[in-house]
Amino acid sequence: MEVEFRNQELEDLYEGKKPKSKTFKSNKPLVKNYIKTVKKIQAAPDLNTLKQIGSLNLEDLTDHSQGFSSVRIDGKYRLIIDLIKDDSEEVNLIGIEEISNHYS
Repeated sequence: MEVEFRNQELEDLYEGKKPKSKTFKSNKPLVKNYIKTVKKIQAAPDLNTLKQIGSLNLEDLTDHSQGFSSVRIDGKYRLIIDLIKDDSEEVNLIGIEEISNHYS
């Protein structure tokens, strides 16, 4: 699936640029797992395939983030994404929004 980065720092991290925020500077495994997660999203041909990748645990968000979904980066962090539909109501683009600490 095609991805669109909505956060410049996350795009920079994906491209291998040096992290600016303390969270990413001090957590190299998080950055590595984030890049792996984005690559899994890109490799999926469609939403159904993405849902079948158990390690991602794709789920719709509730509460303050309605309209967004998330996938698991690791046991502590999730990647917040926007499933963007085309005119035929098929998801054909994933907006990469932010990395969230799942337990904070």
